[in-house]
Amino acid sequence: MPLERLPVPEHRPTPREYGLRQPAAQQSQIPPMEEARRYAEAALSASPADQVHLRLREAEALYRAGQYQAAATSVKRLGDTSVLQPPETLRLGLLQARLALQENRPRSAVSTLHRVRPAGGVAPELLAEYYALLAHAYSRSDNLLGAVRTLLERGRYLTDPSQLTENTRYLWQQLQLLDDATLSEAIARVPPGSELAGWLDLSVLSNRFATQPQQLASMLGDWRQRYPGHRGEIFVRPLTLDWTEPGLSRVALLLPLSGRFAEAGRAVQDGFMAMHKANLDPGRPEVLVYDAGEDPALLPYLLRQAIGDGAQLVVGPLGRDAAGAAAALAGQVPVLFLGKLEGPAPLMSLQFGLDPEDEARDVARRAWLDGHRVATVLYPRTPRGQRIHQAFASEWQQLGGRVAASEGFRPSETDYSRIIMRLLELDASEARKDRLQSLLGTQLEFEPRRRHDIDFVFLVADPVTGRLVNPQLRFHRGIGLPVYSTSGIFSGQVSPIHDADLVGVRFPEMPWMLEQFGREQSIRRQLQGNWEFRHTQLDRLYGMGIDSYRLMAMVPRQPAAVGQFHLSGVTGSLSGDGQGRVLRRAVWARFERGAPVPLDQPTPELPGRQGNADFSDRPRG
Repeated sequence: MPLERLPVPEHRPTPREYGLRQPAAQQSQIPPMEEARRYAEAALSASPADQVHLRLREAEALYRAGQYQAAATSVKRLGDTSVLQPPETLRLGLLQARLALQENRPRSAVSTLHRVRPAGGVAPELLAEYYALLAHAYSRSDNLLGAVRTLLERGRYLTDPSQLTENTRYLWQQLQLLDDATLSEAIARVPPGSELAGWLDLSVLSNRFATQPQQLASMLGDWRQRYPGHRGEIFVRPLTLDWTEPGLSRVALLLPLSGRFAEAGRAVQDGFMAMHKANLDPGRPEVLVYDAGEDPALLPYLLRQAIGDGAQLVVGPLGRDAAGAAAALAGQVPVLFLGKLEGPAPLMSLQFGLDPEDEARDVARRAWLDGHRVATVLYPRTPRGQRIHQAFASEWQQLGGRVAASEGFRPSETDYSRIIMRLLELDASEARKDRLQSLLGTQLEFEPRRRHDIDFVFLVADPVTGRLVNPQLRFHRGIGLPVYSTSGIFSGQVSPIHDADLVGVRFPEMPWMLEQFGREQSIRRQLQGNWEFRHTQLDRLYGMGIDSYRLMAMVPRQPAAVGQFHLSGVTGSLSGDGQGRVLRRAVWARFERGAPVPLDQPTPELPGRQGNADFSDRPRG
């Protein structure tokens, strides 16, 4: 979700302007394309000065509708913009900057925003929007410190506590993309004791002691004295909780270490135990490891055995079926399930996982907030592919979007031409040409046209399939059509040669898999070393093991409601929903020159909706 999409009030034209007299409550329901059409019609009979105002409104509406090329064309024919008042000049600059970012020209966006930097007389809401967009442009330009400074400035114009919290969260995540050397150099250049210095110092501590919560807690004592009341403490407090409270001496780890799911189980175990070994607290609990195998029917017996062996907290089992089989006994001991449960969570339990269906819902939310309204879907005809497709379609339709077409394919296919032609209605265009040639009795010069009522493609694919489908989409008139996918499209290994054909594809990913930046790179050096499955799909499960160790502090030890919390994990931004579920928000990336590059920050919650809870449905018993 781009930072300019943070939930700040956006400008809406007043009802009295240029004959648009419907009440404001009704106007907010006007589809952007209809709004653009009305302004375009009004401009035809308006004075030259009024035409500039109307065409600016038209261009803004076109942008909101996802018609970026049309919006750019409308901006170019605005005319004499000197008639615009300062707030409108600022809005024009915001629009030009957004269009530059859509064209992957972040430095041009920064230059445009500097040119229209607001002075006085601008509403706080518009100033907040300006600084959000400037921060996003800085981030895309790899000027992360510029983004941090800008987000601090943005916070001055936010009055809604929830917006201020979101802004602070994005600031913290920008800092975590910086390595220790860059942070240390920046600290030397800022005033000692300033708010920015506090953020930089805290980020250094978080990086260096991310795997050692006890040492981090000790170092924070000095930091608190130097920066009393600093907002940043809320982001590391969960890492320093003393979950090794009196009486917690044994933890059971239930994972499939044999059978079909052995590799997955060992990956989680390796991440979990790496964190355990890095924890130098002499009071840390003993970890008892149990092989859950692949038969869910055995799990109740293993759980009883773990309780009989003195385990006071259980982590696992892994996967949806396994979690369901163990749920009946969960009330006897605190449990961190590594999978989704059907129905409400038992007392003294949390659910945490990595569900591709919830990633599909995140794609729907991201695409909606990016301004898209009409989707097409390409997905494999497998049970898993169909579940992902259905999860996306359900979320998309609840948001108010429309799925114009869906096409399934066999996983064994390599030529997707016919499927793509049906999806984009190129086959219908060919059929019209054939009918005309038959009627006229002559050959016609012909160039097929794809349908133009769609905004983007949701592609459900693994890396191999994605590398085949994406270039075929472009070949069949799909150039300029945004492509979204899930994290499954990234193998985990940065390979510019193999992934060159994935250019432009956007997908949600855990920070752990984009570890060439900041904190995750530091954690890998401390924990993982030369782990044999590094930079593979199993690496995500290693990250899940790391965050599972941290989440033990959040599992309630008494039969009471689970509290809400926030934890900056390697798998994403983690929070508790108060109902026993861990919600995970990934960061967004896009393939550029064959490598995934972080786009911006997690998709914020839509008004009135809960965030996504990601649960693993792999392995399935």
